[in-house]
Amino acid sequence: MATCVRVSVRVDGTGEMPGGDPWPRLDGMDVRTSNIRTRHNVHVTGRADGPPMVFAHGFGCDQGMWRYVAPAFERSHRVVLFDH
Repeated sequence: MATCVRVSVRVDGTGEMPGGDPWPRLDGMDVRTSNIRTRHNVHVTGRADGPPMVFAHGFGCDQGMWRYVAPAFERSHRVVLFDH
């Protein structure tokens, strides 16, 4: 039986566990030391004060698939693109 844990991760690579618990360790690596922005090729554009809009692609694609769509939202949103 699988157990799910909701973890909040910000685009700057920081985050928090529910209830303020310390970050878990995965494969001997402290999650805080892993740079999520680099690992997932995160690009943030648009208004810094706008509501965030995250574009997630499907299997076998990359964030390039949003190159014609994402710019339409940059004037009103904080656009976040990433690769899995």
